Amino acid sequence: MAASSDSVHLIQSVAQTAIDSINKLVCLVEQRGAPNPEAAQSRRSSIEPETSADSTTAIRSVNALDELRRRFPTRSRRGGPFRVRDQRTGRYERSSASFPYTSTSVRRSVGRPLASDIVSKDVIIVEIGREKIPTGSEKPQLESSGRIVTGFDINRKWDSETLHNELSKLLIGRMEGMHFEIVKNCSGTLLRPNLPRGKEIDSKLLLKSIAPSGCLYLRLLEELPSMLDPTDRQFEVSVFASDKEKSAAIQPSDVPIAREKIVIDLTHPTPFSASCVNNSPYSTDENEGSSFNETNKHPFDINAIISEAKAQGLTDPAEVLKFLQKMILTGRALEVESSDETIDGETNYITVDRERILETTFSELQYITNFRVTFQVDFMGEECVDNGGPRREWIRLMNQAIKEKYFDHGLRQLLAQDYFYVGIMIAVALLQNGQLPVFVEESILQQVVSSQQRSDPCVYQVQRGLEELGLHSALQQLPMLVHVLRPQALHKMNVPFLLQIFKPKFSEEGSNALKYEKEVYQLFVKYVREVAASRRVCGETTLDLSHILQFATASAEEPVLGFKLAPSLEFVHPREVNEVTSQPGASEEQQPLIKHDFLPSAHTCTNVLQLPRPTDYIAMPPMERLYTLYDLAFSQPFFGKK
Repeated sequence: MAASSDSVHLIQSVAQTAIDSINKLVCLVEQRGAPNPEAAQSRRSSIEPETSADSTTAIRSVNALDELRRRFPTRSRRGGPFRVRDQRTGRYERSSASFPYTSTSVRRSVGRPLASDIVSKDVIIVEIGREKIPTGSEKPQLESSGRIVTGFDINRKWDSETLHNELSKLLIGRMEGMHFEIVKNCSGTLLRPNLPRGKEIDSKLLLKSIAPSGCLYLRLLEELPSMLDPTDRQFEVSVFASDKEKSAAIQPSDVPIAREKIVIDLTHPTPFSASCVNNSPYSTDENEGSSFNETNKHPFDINAIISEAKAQGLTDPAEVLKFLQKMILTGRALEVESSDETIDGETNYITVDRERILETTFSELQYITNFRVTFQVDFMGEECVDNGGPRREWIRLMNQAIKEKYFDHGLRQLLAQDYFYVGIMIAVALLQNGQLPVFVEESILQQVVSSQQRSDPCVYQVQRGLEELGLHSALQQLPMLVHVLRPQALHKMNVPFLLQIFKPKFSEEGSNALKYEKEVYQLFVKYVREVAASRRVCGETTLDLSHILQFATASAEEPVLGFKLAPSLEFVHPREVNEVTSQPGASEEQQPLIKHDFLPSAHTCTNVLQLPRPTDYIAMPPMERLYTLYDLAFSQPFFGKK
């Protein structure tokens, strides 16, 4: 008990000493801040009575622990707010642990705080085709190459053009002048923003929806020289190169002069000529740098055709395209209009190899003198007569190959001369009722249809190719036509759409064949639903609905102008297949065994899909066996071997 009393007296003594020291410190501070000695003396005299013996006795009468808590507030052991005792009322008040001293309250306006017009962002520039954000180990290399910009100031009032121009200034060094797109970071995946048609990204949209927090990502639309894979040289070789040039370009060489010579020939910066007199992708016109439309010559008056389209008030892209098709194309009709019809007339006959579609097609196009004439296509080693189907198949294959080689990795300056025939194929696909060429990126498409002179040789050659059929002028003067070059122009493929296209031709009511035809059609409808659900696989190919349409019509989707002859579904007798096999009991004698084939067939020129049906004497194979035959047929792209 005595020890407890001694500790209390010791605590009070220490507290009193601290209070006396603080009072003396206050006197010294106020003495230094006094404006004159008289004020300091008067202030000192007013303080001295407080430090007299009487005042000391009064102070000691106050609880020293309460005074110490008041002067040095701290947290309690539980970390909550502490309590301070008011000397006048004797009540305890709660005080904040973070702000223990009373501060002057500042009135704030209701609502969100005013945001600054300037927002600072870190900008990361990624290479073409990248879909994931850079990892931590990749960022030092990006920063050393100037592809990470820290503290880029964005003004909230910038419009889309100003924002694009300011971001373009960040592309320096090897990136200078390159095209780019703004992408959104969605959980580590870089996605192109989904914008309404005609809407462009301004700073307000950028900071609100695309990059409200974190870094801003720009994705290049062209390849940097260092991004080219040195082991994969096939994309750097033009399809027009000779075998010797291809060998020198693809295989390593110890002679640097030959390599340098090839590079100089392919990347000459001089603008290409606009002459369209010959079909060579290389220009020979002396008037370099002149306007494209001024020097281009046509074998027909495209401006008169465009004026007529405007005079008729055509606004729908399909109507405009159909009008241009009627006025520009010559020669044989594009497709038959009945199954028993034969079509005659002038054609551009070409022979192509399915396995080397780009090289063989571009080689054949060099000898075409008039691209307005209907094309007639023969596939090497395949049995087909082109009344429309093989030509559509050729255009579809060319669209796939052109997209992969000339646009998936950005414009390839080394292959600039090839883009002349790329432009021709885009025009042919549009005018000759082929698959729509919707593989051109929007930024590149805007350059192609622009009337301004471009220094990019790839864009320039595409414009030259389009103008061979007058389509570059048409795209400029009839802007609604650009819609058919965008993915939105494609028809969406689904089960109802496919079943409505292939109208079944059933036998008459009451016939024996009708029962079997309905049985086959019911299985076909179920098969279509299986394909739509991605449940049918043949080899490495997962079938989709476009495979069925492509098998019957040579088109992966419905043409923008529709089919001349509506697709149909017919039921036929199964074909007999003779197989030679050994019969039991026959030692060496071989006897033929007759089987019936339920493999589907098609006539792509008349858009007819034929499904074998059972008869009174030929039974239907099991469903899974039948579906396996369907998988095998619909996954094969060939017309049949000769």
